[in-house]
Amino acid sequence: MAIDPEAVADPTLFEARLEGYLDLLMSAPTMPHAPGPVIYPGLPEAERTERRARLGVVLDRSHHDGLAALADRFDLPLPPALTVIHEGVVDK
Repeated sequence: MAIDPEAVADPTLFEARLEGYLDLLMSAPTMPHAPGPVIYPGLPEAERTERRARLGVVLDRSHHDGLAALADRFDLPLPPALTVIHEGVVDK
């Protein structure tokens, strides 16, 4: 089911109430033996977006080498990888 917030109340009020609810939800203690922290739809994606904006993206060796070859071909600088991790994966 989807609800149009504008059909129920002022969108600004709806957003404020939702943010308050999410803050309450996220600050609730985790139950013993819970499989993980409380999350809500969109949270993992938002965290991943923030992490990638801060640290960059993970590339496998093949894609990294392909981009490096294109950079050489067109005489463009390629930012260096920040970290090379095991099994041929380049973590940028």
